[in-house]
Amino acid sequence: MRRSCPGTVGGAVVVLLVIAACAPLPRRAADRAPRAPANATGQARATPDPAQAQPPPGATTPTPASGTILFERSYTNNAWGYRLAGFYIDSRGDIYAFNHDGDPWPGRHERAWSEETLIGKFRSATRVRTVDDPTQLADMVRRIPAAARGKAVTTGSPMNDAGQTTSLAYLFDPTTRLYTAVMLSTSGDVNAVNTTEEAKAIDAWLKGLKVERLK
Repeated sequence: MRRSCPGTVGGAVVVLLVIAACAPLPRRAADRAPRAPANATGQARATPDPAQAQPPPGATTPTPASGTILFERSYTNNAWGYRLAGFYIDSRGDIYAFNHDGDPWPGRHERAWSEETLIGKFRSATRVRTVDDPTQLADMVRRIPAAARGKAVTTGSPMNDAGQTTSLAYLFDPTTRLYTAVMLSTSGDVNAVNTTEEAKAIDAWLKGLKVERLK
């Protein structure tokens, strides 16, 4: 209904009533809210959820669940006291070298380890560098489960008291939060290899890193 607003009206109470009557009506909250743009069918488009956004081209796809400690290549000798030297690689691609003797690692006879126990094996470790190719590292991590299904085949026992140089991958169980070792190859007092192609590929890659002398 059309309203008329006189320019002048006597009396303060009447003036206030007129001002209130002539003021524009407030819009409803629904009228003030911005509307989502419509698509070709005339239906409102849903606002994208940032959490469900697709990764940009070239982004690295996370590998299957893996722990912090991925690979190890080391030399062990117990002939004249405990000796352990070598390097390990973590999930960031950092390479840590270690070289110590004295008290043996308490977890050496166990079959599975918590991260805290396994890290204790590498006491005195020092970061030396990062792997050159993160994509290749991710490829090696993806090979671990298949390598874990392989069998160790002994190829000979050529020496005594020479110690063992061993390549290992670590399989992490996210349910138990425990690591188990996957033997890739070992040589020294006993020679043995993992027969899977995945184990051979990881082993060759570890040997090719040439971090430092293990003995």
